[in-house]
Amino acid sequence: MQINPFASMYSNPASSSQPRQETAATGAGFSMTDQIVEIAGATPRSALRLAGGDTLLLPTPANAALMAEQAGAMLRDKMQQAGIPLSPDFTVQQSGQPPVLKVAGGRQDAAAIETMLNDDPALSRALHNASAVASMLPELAAASEVSAALQAAGSDAERQAIWGYHQARMATLRSDVRLEMRHGQMTVWVNGEQQMKHRA
Repeated sequence: MQINPFASMYSNPASSSQPRQETAATGAGFSMTDQIVEIAGATPRSALRLAGGDTLLLPTPANAALMAEQAGAMLRDKMQQAGIPLSPDFTVQQSGQPPVLKVAGGRQDAAAIETMLNDDPALSRALHNASAVASMLPELAAASEVSAALQAAGSDAERQAIWGYHQARMATLRSDVRLEMRHGQMTVWVNGEQQMKHRA
């Protein structure tokens, strides 16, 4: 089964989040029974409860932070069950193709933690999904900026110059994603900037 890179940890239909409305986006792979839901910490109106029970989270900074937090909670529980200490802190990153999860931070038990990360399907999926969503953020931000600039442009020449700048920028755009586990809590960093959950 193909894993949707946007699928969050919220796969339980009994989640406390309340449905807001149904969507009619049947032509985009959705159905009439899919529902927009609100999830604490997620960007408002950015979560879609699929008919099968999984929840689709759109790629936003808040959603990446929320997914990392949930993945970190799973990792913390697994480490405690295995008797692996949470300290010292460490970083989880994807490496290689196909990507595997690697541990950085100088821990002597790094190999044991990496085995746990990659061998547990649910934990591995949660970490890969958080990384995947976070990795999209720089490109989406750049696309949003160029869209606003193009709309504000006053001439075709100005729009052409803006588009040329955007293409050159995209060619060098980087997406360095780190999942940092500190004191048993996981945060996500993109190009050195921490992504934060939504606060109402």
